[in-house]
Amino acid sequence: MKTAALVVTVTLASLFSLTALGVVTLPLPAPAQGHYAHKLPPGVYDWQPRQLKGEWALNEHLLKAVRLFEGQIHGSESVAIGLEGELVMLDRTNAVWEATPDGAGGYTLQPQPVVQLGAGRPLGYHFDAEGHLVVADSLKGLLRYNYYDSQSKDITLLASHVSASSPTDPGSPITYANDLAIASDGSIYFTSCTDIVPQLNQQGFYDTYRAWFLSLMRGQPKGRLLRYDPNTKETHVLATGFYYANGVALSADESFLVLVETDRIRAHKVWLKGPKM
Repeated sequence: MKTAALVVTVTLASLFSLTALGVVTLPLPAPAQGHYAHKLPPGVYDWQPRQLKGEWALNEHLLKAVRLFEGQIHGSESVAIGLEGELVMLDRTNAVWEATPDGAGGYTLQPQPVVQLGAGRPLGYHFDAEGHLVVADSLKGLLRYNYYDSQSKDITLLASHVSASSPTDPGSPITYANDLAIASDGSIYFTSCTDIVPQLNQQGFYDTYRAWFLSLMRGQPKGRLLRYDPNTKETHVLATGFYYANGVALSADESFLVLVETDRIRAHKVWLKGPKM
């Protein structure tokens, strides 16, 4: 069996190499059916990491971190800090978990999820200024949950498609929403990794890893940066052409944001206001 596995691995690697060189056309399996691996432009995956010295030098800071809730919450890709200091985490099945401060510097995980947000795979999420939990769901798009409203625990789909008024990609579906950052005016900046939609796997959750891998195999920059306007309730595409748009964070003065492009191991600065716009 080990020999067979090795042959399969080598064959896939060989096919990927031949496809990157433009020698063969390789159709991709589900959930990327209808897509093909493409020849890569020169230098796209020419990874040249910085030397590990100076501010990039190796350190052991994370070894001091304390692991919380191991074996209890599976697949949470972020953590949101609630209005009362509680930790809020979403697992890979879209269940929302809460851990409250225990008064001794630790946290107590509640025995049951607060709510189940339905089918989907949450990735990035934050609380907005009004205490709503805003979620980038890789299956559905941008969600909002009334976390602290005891009368209404509504789950609202803010955006599943780009608005028709967007100069770029109007009307297109928002696939594989990944991370988000909320500005002081309520604007939500978020990423869409690729146009390959995660598929439900045999373990019962939506497999973002497989969608990422097939996107990498395809070799096309389909990642996007988007903005949701809470006043107009419209979603516009701000930038395109990323090889897997991933994390996003706003600067302190909100004049720019930083977007991580995973497959090229790069971070982009995107100006939002000021003279460099």
